[in-house]
Amino acid sequence: MAAAFVMIFFNATVLAQAPPSYKKDSARRLIIQLNSSYTLIDRSLKELEGEIKKFPDTTLILSAVNKSGDIGLLSIDAWDDTRLLGSHIYTTLENEALRAGGRDQLYQGEVKEGDRKLRVAYSWLEEGKSPQKGEIFIPISISKGMTYFIELFLEKTGDWTTLHYTEFELSNR
Repeated sequence: MAAAFVMIFFNATVLAQAPPSYKKDSARRLIIQLNSSYTLIDRSLKELEGEIKKFPDTTLILSAVNKSGDIGLLSIDAWDDTRLLGSHIYTTLENEALRAGGRDQLYQGEVKEGDRKLRVAYSWLEEGKSPQKGEIFIPISISKGMTYFIELFLEKTGDWTTLHYTEFELSNR
């Protein structure tokens, strides 16, 4: 684009020094050239605008809740392959808020489409027991133009506590 402006300036300088008949032909050529450049730039901008309008948001939201009264979260780390999505160490006050129905949003962001396996490492504490650690893998297939909500929660089954998840999908189209 800068080259077009230099060319216009150069042509204008030449026109100012040329005889009247040559000025008329050069001005006509310059107008035709400017019109061609304008048409090309306008077409490129419209294509770019069309691509932007076609691109739907694809979002992943990870959050943690606590539905169990006697289990407290100590920490959660969530990865998408090797990229850390979110990490949090929970305090006693935060666990009380989670038990009262609160939610901790670990991650919200744009993601690319494709099949993934999210890895979530977590630790928890049960009353009267030492801290425990666990890890789960969440397979997810991301489609363009969707919002994915993944809610993580601890659940006690017999003597063992595990992190479970619920997945919700909404279309952004």
